[in-house]
Amino acid sequence: MKRDMDLVRVILMAVEESDELVIDAAQLASDTWDEVTVARHLELMIEAGLVVGQVDESMGGGVDGFVSRLTWLGYDFLDTVRSEAVWQKTKTSIGEKVGSASFDVVKAVAAGFAMKALGL
Repeated sequence: MKRDMDLVRVILMAVEESDELVIDAAQLASDTWDEVTVARHLELMIEAGLVVGQVDESMGGGVDGFVSRLTWLGYDFLDTVRSEAVWQKTKTSIGEKVGSASFDVVKAVAAGFAMKALGL
């Protein structure tokens, strides 16, 4: 599985907008991302400190995960990439120049576009 920063962004926005105490991978799954892919991304996001949650694997190879809230770091990243214009510029810039990038680089590039949009 490749890390999908679009999915990370979608999950962060869904968790922020939700009034539920817990959101599970099945609720976040869509035609684009299946439940296992969402659960694996939740696992990555928990490890990175973006969200608070848990991912469990069953003996049969299944995986299930849930998230209860964003962390400070999760809110910071979401605020950096929330704007669709900033997000599209970030993805295009990274895709054209290096293909893929670390989380810190994605956040820095997005912050640069956001600051430019603010005239800073």
